[in-house]
Amino acid sequence: MAWPSFRAFIDTLTATATIDDGALRQQRLDTLWQSLLAENRVPFVLGDSVAFLYRGQAESVHWTGDFNRWGGESGFDNRGQRVGASDVWLLCAQFPTNARLDYKIVLNGSQWILDPANPFVQWGGYGPNSELRMPAWLYPQETLRSPGIAQGSLSAPIALSSAHLGYKVNIRVYTPAVGQEMGELPVLYITDGHEYADARLGAVPVVLDNLIADGRVEPVLAVFIDPRNPENPDENRRMQEYNLNPRFADFVAQELTAYIDSTYRTRADADGRAILGTSMGGLFAAYLGTRHTDRFHLLGIQSPAFSYNHQIYSLYAGAAVMPLRIAMTTGVIHDTEEGARRMHKVLSDKGYAFDYREVNESHSWGNWRALVDEILLYFWGGENSVGRSDSDNSARPATFQVCGNYPNPFNEQTTIEFSVRHGQNLSLVVYDLLGRRAQTVFQHSYFAPGSYRAAVGTADWPSGIYSYCLQGSGERRSGRLTCIK
Repeated sequence: MAWPSFRAFIDTLTATATIDDGALRQQRLDTLWQSLLAENRVPFVLGDSVAFLYRGQAESVHWTGDFNRWGGESGFDNRGQRVGASDVWLLCAQFPTNARLDYKIVLNGSQWILDPANPFVQWGGYGPNSELRMPAWLYPQETLRSPGIAQGSLSAPIALSSAHLGYKVNIRVYTPAVGQEMGELPVLYITDGHEYADARLGAVPVVLDNLIADGRVEPVLAVFIDPRNPENPDENRRMQEYNLNPRFADFVAQELTAYIDSTYRTRADADGRAILGTSMGGLFAAYLGTRHTDRFHLLGIQSPAFSYNHQIYSLYAGAAVMPLRIAMTTGVIHDTEEGARRMHKVLSDKGYAFDYREVNESHSWGNWRALVDEILLYFWGGENSVGRSDSDNSARPATFQVCGNYPNPFNEQTTIEFSVRHGQNLSLVVYDLLGRRAQTVFQHSYFAPGSYRAAVGTADWPSGIYSYCLQGSGERRSGRLTCIK
């Protein structure tokens, strides 16, 4: 069912919910609701407008999530309103068209639930949340394991005794499938490793497998550092370990690297070592680069919790420029944008070359997992991965471009047009809204410089929104397709 505008949908819903005849009202609402469920349109999104919807008996319905700091932002009215005499509840809002946000429904002031009508879920450190996907947001396909590729191995937990810390720390080591053939490997050290390794959260092993198999990054060894007490996993030590803690920094830079370098074939130099972390782990990554510049030159900083310790700014502003390559990302919807932008200015004023990215998301694994590939490409993606100091993807030099598709919407077939500036192997894959492959148009096919057209779609596709991804040479271009039957 199509509506020409968001207002038209609200008018249809309101008119249906206020039909005087109760039986007819229920019948029409059932029909409308089933059409929304069949097309995965709850929440209902059109342009930058969102209608959060819940159907059921309740005294009150609220929506809470990233958009109101999970209840901590007083400026967002999250109260749902019952529509007419129906059992449908409604909350309207507006967000950027490329936003992605986590949320839950709160019934009767205390019962927090996933949205039962929304199939999209993003896991966080405290479990699953429902996911709002705005129409221009693109699913991070690199977080879905490509079929048929070689997979690296992830070790069982290894308990290391630390003299600096006075206790044991668990680590797990990812070894790429082709590592034995490549000689010495660069190493990615990761804080909050138990979450970055989880396919529902950071999905780093999946992303590495895909990028390495596609030849987009060189093979990398990854070390996942678990902040939980090995003898009591309920005790998480991240807050004291990551807050500019010199003992933990010394453990990572001296004890841990010594163990890894002596156990695996690694590049035992600062240019071959990266540290990656989010939130407090992002704060720690920035700190480690200042305390152990001789050991780590690559810093991956996601949604950094710089507000916990403002000393981090002076460690950069008050020191000579260090030989660091820094990739920093942040969401801009109640995330860490204030601190990240302050550090952006510090780094810019000092003359650092660094990679910086802002996205219309919040403090969520949905944000971080989708940007891991960009950080890896910046560190190890070769000549196509260059630094940028703004929030626009277009700052990367493009070796190919997507020119769009026509017709859109389409019934059975549409044509994607693209141009290639430098001859290279490209892959074009179409996915449905659940991230499943709908069609592999071509895979690792060589294209000389020029303009091309690729036919996409089949008569068997159900109505819905699809995304496509054209990738090659360390770059990726994506878009949306709408199939209407």
